[in-house]
Order: sequence, then C-alpha cells, then structure tokens
Amino acid sequence: MKTSIFSSVQIIFFSLSIGLGSSFAQTFNLGRIQIDTIVSYDPDGEHNLHAGFINLTNTTLTMVYSLKSQIIPTNWIYSMCDPERCNTGAAAISGEAIASSVSGTQLFRVTIYPKSQGKIELEYEIYDKAVPSVKKIAKFSLSNESLGLSKSTITLVGIGNAQSINLTSNSNWTVSGVPTWLSINSITGTGNSVLTFRPIENPPAGSNVAVVTVTANSVSSKISLVFKTSSTTPIEDKLESDIKFGPNPIQNGQYLLFSTVSSIEIYNIVGEVVKSEKNTNSIYIEDLTSGVYLVKTNQNRVHKLIVK
Repeated sequence: MKTSIFSSVQIIFFSLSIGLGSSFAQTFNLGRIQIDTIVSYDPDGEHNLHAGFINLTNTTLTMVYSLKSQIIPTNWIYSMCDPERCNTGAAAISGEAIASSVSGTQLFRVTIYPKSQGKIELEYEIYDKAVPSVKKIAKFSLSNESLGLSKSTITLVGIGNAQSINLTSNSNWTVSGVPTWLSINSITGTGNSVLTFRPIENPPAGSNVAVVTVTANSVSSKISLVFKTSSTTPIEDKLESDIKFGPNPIQNGQYLLFSTVSSIEIYNIVGEVVKSEKNTNSIYIEDLTSGVYLVKTNQNRVHKLIVK
C-alpha cells in the first residue's frame, strides 16, 4: 500500500444530540482524533484518514453511517472502511458497520485516492442503530495544494525600483488586486516562481499601501506592498533636473527628443530594457506596443513615458 504525502489534512469531530441525549444513552464516543501533517504529493498513491471511536459497552454495536455533504474533485475516489471491511460506491455513502463486543477503541477509516491537485471535504453522520437519537458528526478534510511566499511585506522605494519575492506552489496560481500604479511580471502561473513588483507611477494620495492576493485553488496568501519616495528617484511627472524630453505621449515612428546629451534607457513595465542609446539627445521610437514605459537617463532620473 502506498501512502501519499499531502500539504494538509484535518479531521474534525463534534457531537450532535437529538432527543435522548442523556449519558445513559451514550454507547459510543468519537474520542480519538488524528491530525496528519503532510509535505508532498504522490499522484498515484492513497491516503488514510482515521476516525477513532470508543465502544462504551461490552456488547456488539451496529453503527450506522451516512454521508451528509461532500466537496470532491471530479476524478478523486474514496472508500469508507468500518472495522470489518472497506466500502466503495453507494456503500461508501451510507451503510452499517459492526463494532466488536469488546469495549475500547475501534476505527472508521476513509481511504482517499487523489488523482489531481485539489481538496476533498466529507461529512459523515454516525450513530448506534439501537440509539438513533444520539448522533455524532465526523468531518474529513484533505488538501494536496500548497502555497508559500518568502515575504508577506515588501517596500518599494521610488518609481522604477523593483522588488521580488519567491513563490512556491504545487498547483496553478493567480495574483489579484494589483493597483494601476504597480506592475507585476506575471499574474498567473504554475508551480514555483518569482514575483517582481515595480512602481510605474505615483500612487494616489493616501494610497501608498497596496494588498495583493495570491491564490492557488483553495489556498491563498496576501502581500502588503508599501511605496516610499526616493531621494534619487523622483515620483513627480517631470524630471527634477535640467533634462526635458518630448513628445509625451509619443507614437511609433517619432523621435523622443531630449534637451541635453545623455545616455538613455527605456524599460517596459516588467523591467526589461527595450531601447537604449549612449551620448545622444534623441531616440527613435518604433516597434513598441501601446502602454506605459520608464525612461532612465545617466543622471539616474526616471520618468514615465506613454506610447500610444
């Protein structure tokens, strides 16, 4: 028998008494709870979740179980095992199990066969057939999805200055909530990656903190991004130097003219250099898609450029 390794497993038990709930009616107790911590994923394996119950009598009990709710990926398979046998299909949804006449701990077991990334939640109602008024609920939950971030907060100093964090995941992920003043190298992906954030313009007044959410199916984490001004990189819409340039906005097929000779680099919003010239006062704009770019000169000044 193989044993899959998963990112998280939880089993939760609680009691629901209906009608006769006094102590003399208690013939069993879901008294042992197993919590597993799992670290990796075997797509061809199986995993067992145990629900320990205690026979409080010295008589044989007929235990009735029924599935009350489920959340399960379409290609996952599971079975419900009582102390005597394992049941699949309809028998895993509802049935009866015989508990030994010997008092003490016995087991229900749910065996899960995951075939993809996802999460399963099964909720069973269990009771002694002779005392149907005392019902207990067993909730089984297993997820093989993982998501980790190397930082939860990053500080961005000045327009154009990027910061990165490491993302670890074993499934597809998306990033949401990215504000318009901030660029990111990717908002979707699969598996491990590096997320790079770069301010492309001055945030609105009072909005220098942004919170973005990274989601991998049922798992999510948040990143707080704090923008601060830089003494060397102005955030105003004009350069704090003698260098002026234009036109801005500009179209492909035009020259971007500068008021003095300089070394010039133009970056796209993910930080790639798309054009550069040394010791010039103009640069020809062509083959650039419409959008926002950053212009950097040898005075380490950065300015936003719009290409129509």
